[in-house]
Amino acid sequence: MDMKRVVLNLFYVCIGYICVSLTESYDKCPKGANKCHFVDNDKATCRNFHYIPMLKEYVLTLELRCCYLPHITRQTFQNISSNKIIHLAFKKYNSVQTITTDAFTDLKYLQSLEVSWEKQFDVLHFKSSLKSLNVSLFKELYFERNGWTSLPKSLFAYLAGFKLSVLSLSENDFEIMNASIFKPISGLRKFVCIKCSITDLNANGLKTVEAIDLTSNNIIEIPDFCDATGKHSLAPVLKTLTLSENAIRLILPNSFKCLQSLETLVLDGNIITELTKNGFSTLPSLIRLSINYIPRLKRIRMKAFNSTSLRILQFRQNGFRFDNDNAYHFRDLFINTYNLRKLDLSKNYLPHKKQHLLRILSPLKKLRKLYMETTGLSEIPEGLFQNMPFLQKLTLIGNKITRWNPSTFANMTNLRKLHLDGNLIHIINKTSFPTMLLNKLEIFEISNNPFWCTCDQRWFLDMLRSTNITKKIRNWPKFYSCAYPENLKNSLLDSYRPTDAECEINYFTSIIIIAVCSVLIFVFFSALILYRCHINIKNLLYFARVHHRIKKGYLKLMSCNDFDFDVFVVYCDSDRQWVHNVLIKRLEDKGLKICIHHRDFQIGEPIINNIEKFMNKSWKIIVVMSNDFAKSEWCQWEVNLALERRRRQGMNALVLIMYRQIDSKHMTSGLRTLLNTTPHLIFTEGLGEGMFWNAVLNGINKSLMLPPTAVL
Repeated sequence: MDMKRVVLNLFYVCIGYICVSLTESYDKCPKGANKCHFVDNDKATCRNFHYIPMLKEYVLTLELRCCYLPHITRQTFQNISSNKIIHLAFKKYNSVQTITTDAFTDLKYLQSLEVSWEKQFDVLHFKSSLKSLNVSLFKELYFERNGWTSLPKSLFAYLAGFKLSVLSLSENDFEIMNASIFKPISGLRKFVCIKCSITDLNANGLKTVEAIDLTSNNIIEIPDFCDATGKHSLAPVLKTLTLSENAIRLILPNSFKCLQSLETLVLDGNIITELTKNGFSTLPSLIRLSINYIPRLKRIRMKAFNSTSLRILQFRQNGFRFDNDNAYHFRDLFINTYNLRKLDLSKNYLPHKKQHLLRILSPLKKLRKLYMETTGLSEIPEGLFQNMPFLQKLTLIGNKITRWNPSTFANMTNLRKLHLDGNLIHIINKTSFPTMLLNKLEIFEISNNPFWCTCDQRWFLDMLRSTNITKKIRNWPKFYSCAYPENLKNSLLDSYRPTDAECEINYFTSIIIIAVCSVLIFVFFSALILYRCHINIKNLLYFARVHHRIKKGYLKLMSCNDFDFDVFVVYCDSDRQWVHNVLIKRLEDKGLKICIHHRDFQIGEPIINNIEKFMNKSWKIIVVMSNDFAKSEWCQWEVNLALERRRRQGMNALVLIMYRQIDSKHMTSGLRTLLNTTPHLIFTEGLGEGMFWNAVLNGINKSLMLPPTAVL
């Protein structure tokens, strides 16, 4: 009895499952009468049929939705066999399960077939159905959203000889895509698998493919397109590769080494954290590179975009900070990308310093289009656009630009589209834009700026009213309003019409205000200078008193006999070899007594005390300067002691030697003060070296011109 009940329950479950499966499409389709909707005369979309109805003879495209067609046979198409159907789509819930071998025999003109949203479709037995397609005309095949997790190895065996240009398997769940199943399709040109959950792609089988779109998958590294030897490409004619919205983290220099024909590479929306040096240099044919929407990108190595073939670079909305402390690092970013025609850097943070931005963009002399929207740009570097003589379109929307140099837009003879809307521009006057530029522009967009409705705006308004330039200005006058003064705020700029009398009064008032402000500024800065520089002023008075007393004979000048040592040498450890083996050896050969810390300093005494003590015991101080010297905090402390000695005893108390030239970025304020107030010698080898050593000895032998402060 129990066994019968179990069997009966299983029977009911099976019947229920079959009923649910058969009615699944009806549950997801809106109820209604069967009908066909015709679009553009040649396209028909039919719904809720149990068969394919007769169609007008001019219909070329048939799309079936929510029909009940579980078994597709040759007879299924008998009502349209006389039509020249080119595109056939079973699209959404047609309950398709099987398609017979001869199903498409009468559709002699068919070029495109789509079977999508058919969860019950039996792909295992579909391959023989492809035999009935017209081999000379059939070009496109779409199997999308069918819930497939794998494909039979011989699925496309009967497509040998077909010139199939497009194959789409989008929105299935394959995870691993083995392209070797495509080998029979000798003419395949484009492969699309968007949202297929792919983690790994075996590219063997893509020999003829020119375009691959793998958007929105789970790929974590660039697929390998090299054969087993690593010398030959599995996709030798691939021109377009789209890998947007995957999980790719890193681009390596050899990631694309077997894609010699690739022209377009799209990497938008990945989780790349770093662009390495020469990451794209192995793509000799690359024309367009798109790296947009990469919020995790934190580092771009120098010369990351190296590619002399690159024409279009889209680097948009990454929030990348070109304005950080390492902005100088980006100076050569485009040095080998000089053939760029289009560059989009919108919605990143460009450098605040004008010289850094100028250095980054200066190699791009062939640019036609430049987009820098919402980049935080507040100033336009002078001469930036003069380096781009072919520039045709410039977009600077949504920045913080208020004004620019009169020469900024000079000689831009090819510019036709200029967008400056959404900035902080207050006044447009006669020097803002060259007249020739305004005449040549086709689009001039400057709306949504906080314009001032003052007499300074008069030239701009008169120009708009007297010429036809408003035809080039979009959104005029709707989005051009006054932001100042308060009584005109939000009124249209076009309605502001100042009279000559108003502007004359404003002119004289402005002169008075400027004069008063100038006096106040002069007084303020004079007081500030007196406050900030009072020590220097005291020193100046001190030196004047010293020279006066020397002339009167009140002060006795010290000589080398008053000191224990002739020379105390200040240097950094990295210059030790030259100092000991060359400098000190030459000076001691001349009979001079040199203070050397490891020989003369007192043991047990703190190093700071030793340095101060033996500096005071030395007749002269030699300072050996270099980059390493400038970077040493200890050496900078010794420089301060030398500065104090120079202040007390004059410039002759020091002999400055520039052993290695100091970079500007390492120059400290103490060193700069020392070099600006005291002559220095530059060490040279070979020709001129003898003169150098003579100058060193002369500097040591010079008498001190100033006495210690205690004498005064």
